Amino acid sequence: MATDWLAGMLEHTNIADRMAQEVPRALAVEGLSAEEASRLFRAVEERADAFDRFFADMQNADDADDRLFKAGELLEELFSQLSLQCASKSRELRGLPPIDPR
Repeated sequence: MATDWLAGMLEHTNIADRMAQEVPRALAVEGLSAEEASRLFRAVEERADAFDRFFADMQNADDADDRLFKAGELLEELFSQLSLQCASKSRELRGLPPIDPR
């Protein structure tokens, strides 16, 4: 049975788009605790790991449309940015300097 790579990519894209809206809002909540920021970081990492497994499977498949690979790379970058935002905020809330994304 062939895998529907497009459907999988759309599912992961929808999740990433939602997270791209919700994570910055959650990180901006006044009174956010370091523990809450850490939980948010773990949630982002769990979704990123799920996407990474899907994307690796797609890259190893010989039936995936090449056009999906660029979309996958963009999602990898989005998840990386969300993780960085969460980790940086968590550090700030612990009195440490934020992560410099350079």
